[in-house]
Amino acid sequence: MKNLMKNVTSQFSGMVSKPKPAPPARAKRRGPSPADLALAKYSGDPAIVAAHVAWGGGRLWPADPGFEQRACGSFHVGSDKIVGILGAATGGPVVAMSAHLSCFVFGFDWRSAAEVPAQEFIKAAGAGDKTSVRTINLDTVFPLQRKCEGMIAVEPVLTRSQDHVLDWLRLAISGGGQVILEEPSLEHQEQQVPKGQWFVDQENENCFWKTPAEREMALKLAGFSVQKVQETTGIALRTLRTAVASTDQAFAELSQATELAPILQPVTEFFKKEVDAAKNRLNALENGDVAVYRYTAIKHRVDG
Repeated sequence: MKNLMKNVTSQFSGMVSKPKPAPPARAKRRGPSPADLALAKYSGDPAIVAAHVAWGGGRLWPADPGFEQRACGSFHVGSDKIVGILGAATGGPVVAMSAHLSCFVFGFDWRSAAEVPAQEFIKAAGAGDKTSVRTINLDTVFPLQRKCEGMIAVEPVLTRSQDHVLDWLRLAISGGGQVILEEPSLEHQEQQVPKGQWFVDQENENCFWKTPAEREMALKLAGFSVQKVQETTGIALRTLRTAVASTDQAFAELSQATELAPILQPVTEFFKKEVDAAKNRLNALENGDVAVYRYTAIKHRVDG
């Protein structure tokens, strides 16, 4: 009888008790979409992003690692001294050259948009202790707070007024300091400016094209003693050929990203301009319209 009553009570309790609530459904975590990934990969100033896609992080033009290493070997200065880089882009040359120098390496660039990404690139590379990049105004020449014992400069004269650039170099380097200046030149005064843009954002007619002899004389008038003039056209050609040949894969990936995120179209357009300018340079160098020269000069010990 007791067992019968126990069974009835158990059945009755099951009929009136509330059912246990079902466990809450787990929300599925949704990862970033392909479009979001594309935007993250190519975020930033379209012109700078395009240059990085084409030539590598920290670069606004193809690198010549061989030149960077050899140029650094020309400076034998103490660890408390400074070697400057004029045309530091977005940090790539500064980080690369700091690996070959025990001294401080300070980068200078006339493009104001380059400073912030340059500092970010240097920080990400873990090179912030002995390197920096700052924007300078070559139209208003002021001496640096601390002068450099040497300077490496690539194409600043062609980009800007020759007199302003050389004035800045003279004030930026201590007496007896060395400058290594690499510039494209016209072989003869009567020679015409090359066809096609040499720079992405500057017409060739607005560049300061000079012959090697004219550049050498300008250095002397600016207070430098020219030690060596060396043609480096062949090196420039090899660097450009290698760089241009490597852009196809980068362009294919960028085009795919632009299809997913059409807002990236300006990056694609700037990328095409970058590659077109590089090809124009190749044509000019291959046709002999332009030659590249490297000038090694010492500043006179006049103003310290």
